[in-house]
Amino acid sequence: MNINDEGGDGLFDQETTAYKLAQSFMRLSRAEWHQRMHTGKKRSEMMVLFCLKRRAHDGEPAMRVSEISSLLRVASPTVTQTLNGMENKGLIQRVMDKQDRRAVRVKLTEAGMKLTEEGEQQFAVHMNGLLTYLGEEDSGQLAELLNKVYEYYDMLNKEHEQYKETCKDGVEET
Repeated sequence: MNINDEGGDGLFDQETTAYKLAQSFMRLSRAEWHQRMHTGKKRSEMMVLFCLKRRAHDGEPAMRVSEISSLLRVASPTVTQTLNGMENKGLIQRVMDKQDRRAVRVKLTEAGMKLTEEGEQQFAVHMNGLLTYLGEEDSGQLAELLNKVYEYYDMLNKEHEQYKETCKDGVEET
């Protein structure tokens, strides 16, 4: 059932499922954990730190900006801006790539590693708290539904990218 099928004013009718879903997404996006962790760092900084730590755990202590950008699905200039602030705070260090001297890699400093571990602990506390609050069954259902939501939006993004490519190709041909 979509917004128009439910009758009334669609998205603005408080009785519709579409309205309730939209409200839930808006409330979730305003939640404080979405913006800052208890470490006092921005979510974007923590995501970069987690990404670097994960790669270091997998045996690669440093990453290129383009790799971070790709993994986080964020534009490279945005990652670079975040990294600049993190470097000023002593959380990351830029190093020359040993295989390609033109490339720069990013790695965690000891302070960055410590903050990442604190962030992981905070995240675990939050997730365990949510699991306890919701219970095992509801938590499992929520995880499945959120995966479906992700798949839906990922599909839309891919369709949008294909559409942009089609439009770009069409413009170039004329």
